Amino acid sequence: MINIAVIGYGRVGTAHTAHHATLPSVRITAIVDTSAARRRAAAARHPEAQHVAYLGQVTTPIDLVLICTPPTSHEPLIDAALRRGAHVFCEKPVFLNPDHGRRLVALAAARQRIIYPGHNYLFSPMLKQLRTYATSGAIGPVRHIIIQIDRTGPARGADDWHPTWRTDITHSAGGILTDHGPHCIYLTEWLSGQRIISASATTDTEPGDVDHHAELNLSLTAGVTATATLSWQANARRSTYLLVGSTGQARMENNRLFPPAGPPITGYHETPTTTHAHDDWIPTLAHDLTTSLTKPERLHNLTEPAITIAHILAHHAIDSPAPDPTPPATATRHPPSSSPSQ
Repeated sequence: MINIAVIGYGRVGTAHTAHHATLPSVRITAIVDTSAARRRAAAARHPEAQHVAYLGQVTTPIDLVLICTPPTSHEPLIDAALRRGAHVFCEKPVFLNPDHGRRLVALAAARQRIIYPGHNYLFSPMLKQLRTYATSGAIGPVRHIIIQIDRTGPARGADDWHPTWRTDITHSAGGILTDHGPHCIYLTEWLSGQRIISASATTDTEPGDVDHHAELNLSLTAGVTATATLSWQANARRSTYLLVGSTGQARMENNRLFPPAGPPITGYHETPTTTHAHDDWIPTLAHDLTTSLTKPERLHNLTEPAITIAHILAHHAIDSPAPDPTPPATATRHPPSSSPSQ
């Protein structure tokens, strides 16, 4: 039996808790949230668990901690969970500082534990199908990737905690680059099968606000390049991924796939009808997560993309030879230790 503590019972934490509670191999032993309103909501749905404000107050056994809080709390919560002897799942971005990230990975390795990033877009059926056009050779080796993410605004958090936390830098650590940029970064490596070796990022930020628009330019091994444009100021929600190969191309636009040949494929749902947490991707993610607990050797492969993401977010750039894009950090962030809801 896997004993799970969930930290952060907001929209994302609610979705993860609800699904994991249905697994026969799992027991939700504790739900941690600094918001009394969110603890009451958790107690109503999961009365069998402990409901406390801080991880240190949990008295039940913990094998796995699900960290579903805003970004500035991630690093200290990962540290606390590992020191308690638990494996860790953490929402993106897992790390905000690459030096901190490497230290936490070393701590996990020393304790034979894993840190599992919440890179949930890897479990999108639509993106998996898009990737097969590259891995099968249908478009030849990928040469260039174009990603465009348009949103009409940031996703809202829990109404009874802080629904606009994504634009509050004390919790979010940034705007759309921090919130959605990580997806573009790890997906670029996954879709192309290559590693990022250099990157630059630009943002448009008004004084006193976070960035609502960002652009990423990435260079990867094997000469692959990628660009990503992200906006919270669009007039409609759009998600576009274009793979340009040596012999053809394939793309995804919202809920339609355009294969290298033939008519568009419909029937997928890029935007589930549940919530922005993409609830219908959680079952396959949860299966991979729980089976990974007995495979600590996966630690470095799991966390390498998260370290790369931290470099780009911390410095808006990365410039390092493959295969290890981890240059020394030049800036340090010290996030507060807290466990609010997402």
